[in-house]
Amino acid sequence: MKLSRREIIIKGMGALAFLIVPRFLTKTYAAVSVPCRTMNIKPELWDDGSWCLAIPGCGHGTKSYFLNSTAAEIWNLIDGRRSEEEIAEIISEKYSLSRKEAASAVKVLITSMKEQNLLV
Repeated sequence: MKLSRREIIIKGMGALAFLIVPRFLTKTYAAVSVPCRTMNIKPELWDDGSWCLAIPGCGHGTKSYFLNSTAAEIWNLIDGRRSEEEIAEIISEKYSLSRKEAASAVKVLITSMKEQNLLV
């Protein structure tokens, strides 16, 4: 039986060595999306639980974005450590949504925030 193999380059002591590893011993991990806030945003909490996110402009004044309380909660969960999936799980549990519904809502909001340069 012929196994497909991968070559892994190992650098050490000035020489290159090749280690042949059968495919069944290797794993491919999917990339995990971990959103991070843009550094120059100044959030302001309002009395009704919503947030105003202000981004100082370059000679164009300040651009503001308003988040309702649910979007603000997702914003607060974005800490550069939690993945989109982890955030969706928290939202799913808190609002009794299916994982699919929560994941879709979180994805849409995060995508929109990235488009507006609120996240990187």
